[in-house]
Amino acid sequence: MGAQAPPASLLVRASNVALAGIIIGILTGGVLLARRNVRVGKGDRKGAIRLAAFVLAASWLAVLLEGHFVASLVMTSRVVGSLAFPLLVSVVVGVFYLALEPYVRRFWPRMIVSWVRLLDGRVRDPLVGRDALVGLLVGTAGRLLDQLFQLVSARLGAGAVLLDRIAGPPLMVQLVGLRGIRSSLAGVAGSVVVPLLISLAVLMLLMLCRVILRKQWLAIAAFLVLMTVPGLPSDVDVVPLLVWSALGALLNVIVLFRFGFLPLVVGWSFHMMLLSIPMTTDPSAWYAGRTLLVIVVAGVIAAYGIRTALPNRSAAPIGPAGE
Repeated sequence: MGAQAPPASLLVRASNVALAGIIIGILTGGVLLARRNVRVGKGDRKGAIRLAAFVLAASWLAVLLEGHFVASLVMTSRVVGSLAFPLLVSVVVGVFYLALEPYVRRFWPRMIVSWVRLLDGRVRDPLVGRDALVGLLVGTAGRLLDQLFQLVSARLGAGAVLLDRIAGPPLMVQLVGLRGIRSSLAGVAGSVVVPLLISLAVLMLLMLCRVILRKQWLAIAAFLVLMTVPGLPSDVDVVPLLVWSALGALLNVIVLFRFGFLPLVVGWSFHMMLLSIPMTTDPSAWYAGRTLLVIVVAGVIAAYGIRTALPNRSAAPIGPAGE
């Protein structure tokens, strides 16, 4: 008989129970608050519809790019079934936004300024461009933090903590990008949808802490604890993982309060892309094209952010003398 895994410690079991409770609390709180906001006439309904439509379109695009379709009755049922989950995700995103927007506008209005402008279609707004560029830097910094932490923990004798397996998408999802360019493009579309849902859940947790505890410093402290402790795996050293989780939670707080919600979404999206798509520094590697795809995406975001955030000198007002 093979060796059995050691039983999970009390802390690990308690953290997994806490994670389940947090997920249920976020979902329940989101539904109840969204229902209340709709009944009293609050909430950005137009923005929620636009956001849900974007998520639905991106999710269906990922499904269509990933699938190989043939004309058959069985394939028709599979297509219908595969399109149902994106519809559920888009509904959840719309409900979360309806629940969040009035409270965030009340407690932290500056946090969603660029986000609201983006939902309004003001893609050439300098603040939107700046925050997109900041989000790109945040996502890159988060990935570098992952790698640095693994190297430091191994150097200190704490063992190599495989953060890609713990915090990243499932291995099957990570291997999807190796199938071809269509699968890689599907991964890019998916790395927009899932991080958006995660970002909304993070902001929902912070907002619920603020509503329940009333004081902002207590809400931030509770948020950091709830983001650090729950969901600890049983097969790794807990202490280094707690340190890494605390650093990640602190980074989320800094980004939200210093820059806003849009950089958090862009940062999570690019971070997830770096986790999901195989990367290499060898241009002769057979999957080097996937690395080039990530570089192209990063270049597009950077070019858009720089071009939009910088003042347009050609549009400067002309003086009285026409100079």
